[in-house]
Amino acid sequence: MTDYDAAGLARLLGRGRQCQIHGRATPTFKTFCPAHDDKNNPSLLVADGYKTVVFHCYAACSQTQVIDALKNKYDATPKRFDVSSDASRLSSKSSAAASASSARHEPEAPRMTWAGCGLPHPPQAWQIRPPPGRWKEAGRWAWRSASGEILMWNIRFDSLDDPTEKTFIPMSVWEENGKKSWEQKAVATPRILYDLHLQDIAPDILMLEGEKSVETAKKWFGRGFWCTTTGAWSSVLRSDLSPLLGRRVVVATDMDGPGLAYASSIADYSPATSVEVLRIPSAFSPQLGDDLCNLDERGVTPAQFIATVLDSQSHALVKLR
Repeated sequence: MTDYDAAGLARLLGRGRQCQIHGRATPTFKTFCPAHDDKNNPSLLVADGYKTVVFHCYAACSQTQVIDALKNKYDATPKRFDVSSDASRLSSKSSAAASASSARHEPEAPRMTWAGCGLPHPPQAWQIRPPPGRWKEAGRWAWRSASGEILMWNIRFDSLDDPTEKTFIPMSVWEENGKKSWEQKAVATPRILYDLHLQDIAPDILMLEGEKSVETAKKWFGRGFWCTTTGAWSSVLRSDLSPLLGRRVVVATDMDGPGLAYASSIADYSPATSVEVLRIPSAFSPQLGDDLCNLDERGVTPAQFIATVLDSQSHALVKLR
């Protein structure tokens, strides 16, 4: 039995074809599913998750079915990654950086500490510095404490030069020498969940990728604890997941490699009683990267979505643990 990472499995299943590759930070490979007959239409997304390779089949084959087919047909298994090496690698990088700084005899910067809340006004435009280029603010979302106080704003900018490019800038209050100010930093770790002040509304939790998706969930499903973490899938380890303790969690991620890795990380590291993935049913012809926002923009109604998900043949809910 041979272990393969995502790239290796994509080559193994690709039938001699060049796999489609999407994304840079977490590459997503589109290839043929071993659990059903794809004919000439690749339907399986493969990506490296935090601990192991993760899959999404547009024909609704489960992870277990895909893994069993890999073992039976190819004598192959998804590779598992040694996450302890990440910590040692980060430690060595930190040590190297500290040594380099010491060698240059640079004075230590004044220590800035997270102040929590404390400023009555949101950050002003002049305080926000997007990357070089032409950008337009496209939205901002308030992150609140359990008691409802605003602890952070996350501000989205869309590029005026490239319609596919966007960036997010977190703003939170930090203190230095007794003075508080808005800084381009996220809150201190472990970081809060978005809409934490709504955590007691319902026992079940819907986790999504990004505030825009959370707001779409509110529009579709009404009030509940629909939340997200700061940043992408790698942010899960920097988040305070204690509000998930003992609860059922459904993760509705983007339909791509980072989305699969996000769901995998929630399953691996959250204290939830159970974790399931809500996949967009094939009836809605999902494209790579689709989420609830995309369906909403295409005119799909909440009633249509719920009816399809509840259909026993849709295989929309996949249990991770």
